[in-house]
Amino acid sequence: MVVGVDMDGAVTGVSVTDNSETANIGTKVVNDQSVLDRFIGKSHADGEITVNSGSNRFDGVSGATVSSKGVTAGVNTALSAVAEQEGGEA
Repeated sequence: MVVGVDMDGAVTGVSVTDNSETANIGTKVVNDQSVLDRFIGKSHADGEITVNSGSNRFDGVSGATVSSKGVTAGVNTALSAVAEQEGGEA
């Protein structure tokens, strides 16, 4: 998984480079760029990104909640890592 993050700590893009998801279930998330593009512009300014709830939420894919949560966890990890490198809080 590759997550682009700009100098302001916002996601610029997400790509899943390899996966072993179940066809037509988890692949609804990881192989659909329009779904991954929903992360663009999100940051930790309003807290960690959550799936389907909260003020900083990613609207997950119906039937692929576990995969949606997995990708969201990866994005949150990337945002935290960038914040730590910049000397900010994770």
